[in-house]
Amino acid sequence: MLKQRQACFAGSAAAAAEWLNGYVQEGARYLVLRFAGDHERHQETMIKLREQLAA
Repeated sequence: MLKQRQACFAGSAAAAAEWLNGYVQEGARYLVLRFAGDHERHQETMIKLREQLAA
């Protein structure tokens, strides 16, 4: 049941923006992200990508 609510992604920053945009375009208003590895680096990347997400 958890797999129906949680998805995993690995790839480039550009691919991550595209992947997350799929959720935004379908109406997601909030995205909860969990990072593996270098949390600060991943968080900084997501801060930069935030502007690329569809509104």
